[in-house]
Amino acid sequence: MVELLNKKSGTQFLLEPSRDYNQEMLPSYGAEYAQYASGGFDECFPTIRATTYRSNGVSGERNYVFPDHGELWSIPWTYHLSDYAIYLSVRGVRSDYEFKKKITLHEHTVQIEYTLVNMSEHILEYLWTPQPLLQIHPGSQLLLDEGIHSVFLEWSTDAAIGEQGSSLPWPHLDDTQKMDYRIVPEPDVERAVKLYTHAPRSGECGLHRKDTGERILFRYDTEQFPYLGLWLCYGGWPADAPHSLYTIALQPGTSRADSLQTALEREEYSEIGVHEVKEWSLWIDILAEGDDSVYSKKHTAYETK
Repeated sequence: MVELLNKKSGTQFLLEPSRDYNQEMLPSYGAEYAQYASGGFDECFPTIRATTYRSNGVSGERNYVFPDHGELWSIPWTYHLSDYAIYLSVRGVRSDYEFKKKITLHEHTVQIEYTLVNMSEHILEYLWTPQPLLQIHPGSQLLLDEGIHSVFLEWSTDAAIGEQGSSLPWPHLDDTQKMDYRIVPEPDVERAVKLYTHAPRSGECGLHRKDTGERILFRYDTEQFPYLGLWLCYGGWPADAPHSLYTIALQPGTSRADSLQTALEREEYSEIGVHEVKEWSLWIDILAEGDDSVYSKKHTAYETK
């Protein structure tokens, strides 16, 4: 997905890719993500960070090597359209699975229904997280539960913030309180940080756009996805690129780790059994300034299989 547009206001919510993929060579499997990570909405599966691991589960010993940001972003998908939905699917490379998405529009809400089918004779351990890279503007604000007071550090361009695995105070990350990480700064701060926190109790998180007053909200099932990743990139990554990214991503998931191997060690991962099918959903609401209707909804739509 490269565009999520409010047709009433003309606002584009996704960071648009800086290259035209219709004219330039597409990435190949295992390509370096930083060379292509210019925008849009990808799926990270079955890992986020490149991972080599050995599993000794009930299905026997297996050795897997998964590339950076997983398998799905760099390989072609199949798709077809109906009058009311877009259907997409892709097959795994290192493991035999099918990953499917159905995208529909309901008034101001985009619903993405996911289906994962394990077609192999082995249990598949995995991480999943969506990666919607959002357009941001200075002064825009992250919308998170007020009950979040600490975060778990995965990675940062600033070593002074702490070591991987450190528990940091939110929203300042240190005792100086010079920077409130809820508020989007100017891009010249040249800083990027990946954080994790427990999922908001409401199952909602989002971004309030200062430039338009609009909000984009993500809703999901916190029982399935008890953690929330915060990718805050303010001109600090990739370090060797001509133009570093200025974006954020809000990423519900099952772990506080980008590496599947680390998630296995912490027992924070998902798994799908032999020939099993799993389903889940993600809802994306686009709200005009002053529209609080989404908060009054009773989220009975969280039906999972």
